[in-house]
Amino acid sequence: MTTNKPVDSGDEYSLNADMSGAVSGTGVAIPLTAGVDVYFRTKATSSSFISKIQRLEVEGAPTAPAAPSYEVNYINKRTNKVVPNTEEYSENSDMSSATTGSGAYVTVTPGTNLYFRVKAANGQPASDIFELVVPDKPAAPAAFSINFQNETTQGNVPNTMEYSTSSNFSNAVTGSNTVVNVQPGTTLYIRYKATSNAFESEVRQLAVPARPSAPTAAINFIDETTQDVVPATIEYSTSSNFSSAVSGNGIK
Repeated sequence: MTTNKPVDSGDEYSLNADMSGAVSGTGVAIPLTAGVDVYFRTKATSSSFISKIQRLEVEGAPTAPAAPSYEVNYINKRTNKVVPNTEEYSENSDMSSATTGSGAYVTVTPGTNLYFRVKAANGQPASDIFELVVPDKPAAPAAFSINFQNETTQGNVPNTMEYSTSSNFSNAVTGSNTVVNVQPGTTLYIRYKATSNAFESEVRQLAVPARPSAPTAAINFIDETTQDVVPATIEYSTSSNFSSAVSGNGIK
């Protein structure tokens, strides 16, 4: 930044209003410092007095705007408000590869911090950088086991958790502080639900094995019994729904 024209040798200038320490012009424009006024006058000659003093007001450097501020919307995995096009953001603390806001929310990734600032514009410098700390997901719930007799989880699933038979948690169901039915041959996925101050947790998988093959039985028509003994690991009933089922006792 300089004066808009050269300062002639017949003029002098100073940074002081009383012209102390005045410097004579040399026919070139002089550099200016933001916020520092300069005083000029024409020097006295053998035939004229010194002129009145002219003050050149030099505007101070534009001040940077305040840094923006954001929070994490943990449930929707995004910023808590939209990012305008007057701001930019980056995953890098030096703002390299910055992206200009588009008036939309910005997606956040657990464990990856984001950096925001107001962009430089119209001679105004960029703002300080705001760091949005994005924590990792919480740990997965403790392991669940299977109640094979009742075909449920062994323990209750609290309402702070949700579960699904799909790994992407489509049609997820919130726990109700009771056991959850399991389906042989499928996997049940369980995690803590997202809250206002934490992401959903990592996923706990409960692999539910398939049903064993059905036992085989044949009739001994002479003795009117089964052909083979029925061990204690097998139960039988005259009802297809196994009401009043009886455990085998090692006899036919």
